[in-house]
Order: sequence, then C-alpha cells, then structure tokens
Amino acid sequence: MSHGALELLSRAGWTPARRVAVDDLIARLRDDDHDVVPPYRDFMAQFSGLIVGSDDTDRTLDFEMDHVLVITGPGWCEAYGEEIGRLVTPVARHDSHMALLIDESGEFWGAYDDLFGYMGRDIVQVVERLLIDPPGTHELDRRLPD
Repeated sequence: MSHGALELLSRAGWTPARRVAVDDLIARLRDDDHDVVPPYRDFMAQFSGLIVGSDDTDRTLDFEMDHVLVITGPGWCEAYGEEIGRLVTPVARHDSHMALLIDESGEFWGAYDDLFGYMGRDIVQVVERLLIDPPGTHELDRRLPD
C-alpha cells in the first residue's frame, strides 16, 4: 500500500472507522434509476462527502453525490456495465469531468462519456493513479486485470 495515498485520504478526513449514513444516497440513486451494487453501501459509508486532493491541490477526487450525479447518468452506467459484464454505481468525481464507479466486485472504473476503463482493485490504488502519479501515466483500459 502507498503511504502517500493513505496520507491524502487521512487529510481529507477518512479513517478506517469512519461511518456516515448512506440510506438517503441509495434512495436517491434508485430514484434516478441507477443500479446500486452491494459494495456501494460500505464503501460510501466511509467516503461519502469527502474531497481528497493531490499534494499540489490541482487534482481532486470528490465523493459528494450532488457533484457526482451532475456528470453521470444511469444510461451511461448501464452501458459501461454491459460492456464489462458487471453492474456499476457512481461514487465520485475526479476533477470536473471523470466519474469514478464501483462495480459489484468492489473494483473501480473511471469514465468520461464513451471513454472508460479499469482504475483499480481498491481506493488506495485509485488515489495513487489519479492523485499521485503524473497525469496521463495510465490509459483507460476496458479489460479486467488478470
């Protein structure tokens, strides 16, 4: 695990014991016709409302649902899920235009409209890729890792 990623998460207010209520978020997603995958509840109970910033604060990962739903819709999520063979639910917004999605296995995908791909097996890997590694280091790949 990256100590850098854990430090960024900690600075944003995350701790392994953090828990917030997410029933309203789940109801809102369902009202919007989004699929809500099983890992969503536990994940968002830890991260909902946080904004994680890079060291230079030029890049962010925003877990505020009002900001997330502005950039993604259920039709896009359904199309992404069909292509990879897994249901997905939006959890965050990266900068102003990329949606971060969690799938039914608890892994993460990034999406910009018709461009999307695998982001990581856990949030630490996602934070490393999006907020620590230099921009453009990772291409979006729609294949599941081995």
